[in-house]
Amino acid sequence: MRKLKVQRKDAFLIRALRFKNIAPSGPSGISIASWPALLESLTREFPLFTIHQEWLDSEVCFVGRLATISGGTFGLKEIDPDARWNRSRSYKFKDLTKVDFGGGYEDALARLAVTSMQRRKAKVVSLGPGS
Repeated sequence: MRKLKVQRKDAFLIRALRFKNIAPSGPSGISIASWPALLESLTREFPLFTIHQEWLDSEVCFVGRLATISGGTFGLKEIDPDARWNRSRSYKFKDLTKVDFGGGYEDALARLAVTSMQRRKAKVVSLGPGS
């Protein structure tokens, strides 16, 4: 990682936190020493995280969990917006610009993730004659 974005003291977010008496704190167990260290620590602490490659496409992000790390790349086991697991895809650390974690969206996807076990146990409910 090359830089840390610090909010101005008069930024709305800072003023709102101060208004609600919320002090900023870093999540315990998360390392920001390097991209690999960050993703490995997120994997231990959170079920899912979101990666951004804003230099390549600022409108797209990918949600998943760490599958592999190898040199300058990592594999992300992705989950789609319907909470269905997809294949693992490979990404370059040099293309990462931002990582989100611990948010409501990631939490909801993790809680509602469809596994192959859940699909096999699905019940078919008859709606009655002629259905």
